[in-house]
Amino acid sequence: MHLSQRRSPHRPRRPVERPSSLRPRRGRPRRAGVADCPVRVQWDPDRSIHLEAQPWRAIQVGLSGEAVDRYVDHWIVDMADVTELARSTHSAVLDGRAEEALRQLPTEHPYPLPGHVRRRLGADG
Repeated sequence: MHLSQRRSPHRPRRPVERPSSLRPRRGRPRRAGVADCPVRVQWDPDRSIHLEAQPWRAIQVGLSGEAVDRYVDHWIVDMADVTELARSTHSAVLDGRAEEALRQLPTEHPYPLPGHVRRRLGADG
């Protein structure tokens, strides 16, 4: 799936929730308006092809309300069925052909974020 990287005039108007690692702990009141936020993020361990936790984190993004509508109606610019690629990669892993499986995966690149967004998401390390 390819998403538009241009600044969309249709982006959600409400603020992004803080990463779960920055949310108040149990027993503490949540920040006002967080439950109404259309976008939530949290950091989880990234995984290898063998499902082993990696030393870096992967961002998980959850959408609700108006963010879903805008995602579906405005932000998606292309979709491709990768079912066969996933099956082929999974078979290679199960058969012990890890290098082949890794070659089949798309190359990942860090997503460029302005400094204030990195800080807001807790992506500065």
